[in-house]
Amino acid sequence: GGSWSPTSTVLGVGAYLPPRVREVFETHLDSDDGYTLEGVALLAAAIEALVHAEVFVRLNATYAMLDKDVHGSLNQEDASHVIDLYLQVVLLGLQVTKLSREEVAEATTDFAYMFPYWEEVQGLVPEAQLQVAEGLQSFSFMDVARILLRISERLGARLEKTNCQEMRGHLLQAEEHNGTGRVRLRDFYASAVDGSAWQFQESIDYLRQMGMLDESDASQPRVIIANYLYLHADCIEGSHFYQYCCANPCEDLMSKLEQGIQAPYATPDEIIGLVLATPARSTPANRSLAPALVRKLEDVADHHGGVVPLHGRLFAQWMHFAYPHECPYPHLSGTTKLSVSLEEEAELKLSWSESEMRSYVESSPDVPKAIGCDMQDPEQDSCPLTAMWVHEEELVDAAGWSATLASRELASKPASRHVSLGLRTCMLVAFFLSCAASLRSLVQSGLSSLGSSNGDKVGKPQTKAGVILV
Repeated sequence: GGSWSPTSTVLGVGAYLPPRVREVFETHLDSDDGYTLEGVALLAAAIEALVHAEVFVRLNATYAMLDKDVHGSLNQEDASHVIDLYLQVVLLGLQVTKLSREEVAEATTDFAYMFPYWEEVQGLVPEAQLQVAEGLQSFSFMDVARILLRISERLGARLEKTNCQEMRGHLLQAEEHNGTGRVRLRDFYASAVDGSAWQFQESIDYLRQMGMLDESDASQPRVIIANYLYLHADCIEGSHFYQYCCANPCEDLMSKLEQGIQAPYATPDEIIGLVLATPARSTPANRSLAPALVRKLEDVADHHGGVVPLHGRLFAQWMHFAYPHECPYPHLSGTTKLSVSLEEEAELKLSWSESEMRSYVESSPDVPKAIGCDMQDPEQDSCPLTAMWVHEEELVDAAGWSATLASRELASKPASRHVSLGLRTCMLVAFFLSCAASLRSLVQSGLSSLGSSNGDKVGKPQTKAGVILV
């Protein structure tokens, strides 16, 4: 639902940089021609330095809340206490520098109950300590900071193995039927009410605004599995500069296609051949694609003069229906949002209480899962492919695509001129051959007449004459 052509500066991260740093990059490195490799490396180094500085600031605030001296040393128990509190605040998505001691204490009460994977996250502490502070019994401020920096590098992978995998399992278990990649909203909330999926608490308004609902059938809203998992629904604000989100498998699928095609576009046959040979967690290799899905890809190619641009909304939409569990559905720009501002958060109810979810479940009809879309006939009206396909294109780089089309058209012109020249040559050769045949006939006719005349004049000496053979 966000723009396919980002206008934010500094490779899309300008809004996260301090004004002075952003100004330096915009003035000296940002240009219409793009970034050089050196410019990208400088930007990465700047962000890394800012992330480290943020850790130091947050850790300093954590020390202050626990009445610890940043210039002193901590024993193992005190160091572990500081690290635990720091991580708990991060996992709650809070800014420790903006909270009072009482607010932090209240927020972290019964943290292990609120965050079931706390034990797994705590397991990162001894691992990081072994790598960057092995054998230490006394820890300086910098020792603790190094441990936290190492934990932050691995926290995303640990959350992927725990929280993300569990959510994915719950959603697939509640999936409507036949690999549509959708869960009826009633079943979504029922999973939370029965206690198995504690994460599913988002309100309908929030799900709708974030682009996670399929409301093509208004009487039976559905949660789009890939959009829920991979479009920042349950990301944790680990930093001002990054979030901990579930890994998006569609990025790996796109990388394999790009490696196989090695161009910004391809024909439908090229794409289908690669997709059939590219398995995903929910789709085996060498599968068959529904004829309706093949026709949709051909429609996209027709829209672009015979080829499919890989980095646009229509192909992303096709990938969603080809890999409904892995690739999010791309809403039109401006129809949804990928984040909620503080002002919107104050007005929009982000989550529902257990009683609100239970009330929705009890008031919604429990339609059997067997009723609905038959993916063997995906053109019936109840199927997502028919109900949600929107044939409107939005390109990541529209100007670049126009240049690509222009170069393809230019490359085809010399071939046309060559064919035209060949036809002209053939016509000229045919013309000359026709003339030569006519000339030969004329000469032979003249010689025949001459022979007849000489035969009538007996006794006249014949002169030696050259004979022209054509």
